[in-house]
Amino acid sequence: GQTPLFDAVVLGAEFLSHHRDPNYRPVLIILSDGDDTISVHSFRDAVVAAMRAEIPIYTLNTGDPKAVTSGGSALRDIAALTGGCSFTRAPGVPSALASVVEDLRNAYVLTYELPSHAEGLHSVSILPTTNSNLRLRSRRAYYASTGRDAQRGLK
Repeated sequence: GQTPLFDAVVLGAEFLSHHRDPNYRPVLIILSDGDDTISVHSFRDAVVAAMRAEIPIYTLNTGDPKAVTSGGSALRDIAALTGGCSFTRAPGVPSALASVVEDLRNAYVLTYELPSHAEGLHSVSILPTTNSNLRLRSRRAYYASTGRDAQRGLK
């Protein structure tokens, strides 16, 4: 069938940014084969919308693991860029959702002073300084917004 995956991500990110509860960290979980067939929005639009809303995306690839499609890489990339994780269908939905919950329970929020306050997308690289065996995962960029975006409820 027809799949507007990137439109759904943009819509989900906008919904979560306007209905966020300050006591909880919002996330977007996508169960999909990753193929987008009819979206008006692009992959980049979807990633930027999630970054603006500060929402990590977790993905579960429901497609055929033996099939080589761009959908699987799109799911991996959108998860990695927003600070989430990507899973294949192999562990199954219950196991993947349990991993998402575990990941969120064990997450720490790090804050830092922004090197630039210019509007737009800025890259982030977080590296361990004392323990090279430590594995860190974070979003790869952040979106600095103008006061106009903040007034509309976008972060």
